[in-house]
Amino acid sequence: MVIGFVRDQPSYLNSHYTQHVKRFATAKSFEAYAAKAMRRSIHRSSCDPEQLFSWLMHHASVRTVFFPYGRSIAQPAAQHRYPTEPFAQLIHCLKIPDSARFQWIDNVNAQPGDLAIRTALQLRLELKRDGIRLDKTAKQRARALLCKEAEQRNWAQTPYIGLNPELNRRIRDHFSAANNRFAQRVWGCQWDEIFTPGESAEARSPIDAERDDMHQAIKRIRRKLFQSRPLRDAIRNVMAASRFFNRS
Repeated sequence: MVIGFVRDQPSYLNSHYTQHVKRFATAKSFEAYAAKAMRRSIHRSSCDPEQLFSWLMHHASVRTVFFPYGRSIAQPAAQHRYPTEPFAQLIHCLKIPDSARFQWIDNVNAQPGDLAIRTALQLRLELKRDGIRLDKTAKQRARALLCKEAEQRNWAQTPYIGLNPELNRRIRDHFSAANNRFAQRVWGCQWDEIFTPGESAEARSPIDAERDDMHQAIKRIRRKLFQSRPLRDAIRNVMAASRFFNRS
């Protein structure tokens, strides 16, 4: 049995981008990140549900259930018998009794907020300018420091929105045909009947006080990041290796 949660692409890409940035896994702009996702090749980060899941429907031995996921969706008529909350949908499909009790855990994928994402991008640019490349351990440390700064400064209250009306339209148009074929096959309706299209606001620009806040956060992250001797030595080794290969 396969249980899948399907999200509208603009919302999914915005969310996925913030996770990559806060892990220091990308320094691309959101527009460049979205453009890559709209290429025709199939890859593990594809967000085309038809590419990802249609092959499952040709296997009679596999039962599939797909739930639309998002804050502003209309539940398809075919799924009115299911709960509306995602976790409740999952345990319902697994036939876990309603009496079961689960332990609450923190959301490790929570978005740290608009200023945190901007801070991570700016920090990545500064490190690149200084010839510093973070290894896996350093990236994990940088992420933890970034999230701590975001929590202390209440940055999560203002989420990062990389979409603007024009990019939102481009993404929706790109996936429209495949989305409708998938929605008709799985839910018996058009995609837009579930994922109601909405206009995106223009991306905000930080005010001077917020830029100062970001600058202070970057200084603190850099200072704490390089306080750890093992991390400092690892970064120096990466820098030395980079210089060697650049001379070769």
